[in-house]
Amino acid sequence: MFKYFIDSNAGWARFSIKTKDLDVEYSISYCLSENLKDLLAGLIVLTGYNCHTNIYHDLLERYLDDNNKYFKWEIDQEGATVWFLFEKLEEKGKVRLRVIENHTGQRCVLNEEIFLDDFIKDIINSCNEMLQKFGIIGYYRNFWIEFPIAYFLLLSDYLNRKIEYNTISEDDNQNNKIKLYTTNLTEEINYLSKK
Repeated sequence: MFKYFIDSNAGWARFSIKTKDLDVEYSISYCLSENLKDLLAGLIVLTGYNCHTNIYHDLLERYLDDNNKYFKWEIDQEGATVWFLFEKLEEKGKVRLRVIENHTGQRCVLNEEIFLDDFIKDIINSCNEMLQKFGIIGYYRNFWIEFPIAYFLLLSDYLNRKIEYNTISEDDNQNNKIKLYTTNLTEEINYLSKK
């Protein structure tokens, strides 16, 4: 079980891990950081969902290593770092998760194969709880950074596959036809309002 949540102490988030081998919670320096956005973006790349889009290719270049095998999520825990290394495996649907604490030296506290979809469900549930508690504008007012809505919606749709992806053609300034992408707003709102 994995959970990401905002601490009542403004400026901090928490990430908890409960597995058969580990029960730990990390404080994360949060305000003005992109750690939740980075986590969601890296998970999108690991899923390969919408791999034909520009969004995916942009994220691939920023979040996977040169061999397209690892995603490294790094959090700042009061001056020390913790690395979450997600490694793609041959077995479909699984990743190896290694958690490495860098306090007085490097120490690997978790090295397990996990089901990627289960991890994503836990993170999406955490995001849903934050959205229901704070709202989109409230989240921004409290934590001085925008909630990564597009990444949240992509991961929600990866799990549920309800958004319709289409294109439309419109004229630009010189009467040339350009292709624009559309999605189903109703389903996006349903993902945002899910309790």
